[in-house]
Amino acid sequence: MNSIEYPIQNPSLPDDGETKRKEKFMLAKNVVQLYFANLDYHNRHPDEEDVPELEREKTIETYGQEFEQWYESEEGKSALASYVEEHDSEAIIQKKNIDELVRSFLIFRNRSSR
Repeated sequence: MNSIEYPIQNPSLPDDGETKRKEKFMLAKNVVQLYFANLDYHNRHPDEEDVPELEREKTIETYGQEFEQWYESEEGKSALASYVEEHDSEAIIQKKNIDELVRSFLIFRNRSSR
């Protein structure tokens, strides 16, 4: 039986600004969740340096609904859009100026918990 080998092809994503913006937006959302999970854990356990993965996952799960509400709120959308506009993917991964997003989330959380 003859077998035909086809070269592996990677589908190319459109290299447009909107695709990159969406990717950076998703990256920023994930980074701020991880940052907040670590921050929350260190506030509760100041003597520990490393955050256990299970604890990080619990924190993200606990605040997941609040994060989602924040993302969908005008305040969250605005904060994320502004952050994504000012930072490239590398800066987002390095958490540069991430406190802007954390502050926005905490303000939203405090206001909605009243």
